[in-house]
Amino acid sequence: MQLPLSKVQGATINPKLLVLAGFYKSGKTTALASLDDNLIVDTEKGSIYVDALRVDVPNLKEYSELIQALRTSAHRYRFITIDTGTRLEEIALEL
Repeated sequence: MQLPLSKVQGATINPKLLVLAGFYKSGKTTALASLDDNLIVDTEKGSIYVDALRVDVPNLKEYSELIQALRTSAHRYRFITIDTGTRLEEIALEL
């Protein structure tokens, strides 16, 4: 294997799915909040400290309401962030 000595050009511009992992309070949500037209689906009230397009979705009922609102809205967000995926899994297990 040869190690690169310069930047390798990206294969795509927009990933369909991006998973960010990092230490607690390392700035993941803050970084994503700076993206234009990014809706943050906050499942743990972790984004209340940042200026962002955000909705609180702490349970299955509100998640269902969010899905319905997204389906009927004329606006299509450029990005949607689920914060956090672990809590979303717990919500899904309510089914």
